[in-house]
Amino acid sequence: MKKLLLLLLIFVIVGGSVFADMLSYPPALGNGGAVLLDFGIGWTWYSWAYSWLSSSRIAVPPIYLDTQFAIPNIPLSVGLSMAYWQYKTSYWWLEDYAWRDHYLFIGAKADWHFGFDVNVIDFYAGLTLGYNAYWHSGYYYSYYSTLSSLHYGAHAGIHFYFTPVFGAMAEVGYPFIIKAGASFKFGGSGGGSSGGRYVVNSDTLNVRSGPSADNAVVGVLKRGDRVDVLNNSGTWWEIKSGSIRGYVNSSYLARN
Repeated sequence: MKKLLLLLLIFVIVGGSVFADMLSYPPALGNGGAVLLDFGIGWTWYSWAYSWLSSSRIAVPPIYLDTQFAIPNIPLSVGLSMAYWQYKTSYWWLEDYAWRDHYLFIGAKADWHFGFDVNVIDFYAGLTLGYNAYWHSGYYYSYYSTLSSLHYGAHAGIHFYFTPVFGAMAEVGYPFIIKAGASFKFGGSGGGSSGGRYVVNSDTLNVRSGPSADNAVVGVLKRGDRVDVLNNSGTWWEIKSGSIRGYVNSSYLARN
């Protein structure tokens, strides 16, 4: 299963590098700076177990909460990931004598976001690293187990934003086969009337440090270059294109 996951992640990363801008956020996230919040339920690789004496089944599916900060100018978000799930085990003939295995993961999560030119979609892939606590309760006694250990995982997922702040998400990987739920985005420059991707429609276009022709030139764009609009109030729009960020006259931009 881990080898299959590794192949999936390689496919996602290679595909993203071919079809997406690997150095820019997608339009939904603008130039970063947003706080991302995901929560919902999932399913683990290990859901059922049987023996000739007992059966084990998932009693509480993984309930997760992820919160991250999208670093400005770099399509990387970092933050915390938490999840709780529980299994119930009982003897075939003694259902009342059951015990439960509890799992609580708390750790760090980092995602790289692919700059696909779609206003409402955010594709990403990333890693998690943290501590997976395990304890046992129920029949006979309860205890905190030495099976608690460091946890690592990898994943690929998608955010689909219905509004500038609310959407849905789905994620596949290890140790969770799938995670799905609601997604929120607070702050930042993506989405809404100020978001969107445009192209330069003049031979050259000066990018300036402020919203007027009197400001210094900080970069030059060429016809066909794509830009992410961060603020579109007035004639001079704040944009980002690769490592260049500044203001341009919106008359020389066209919707991509």
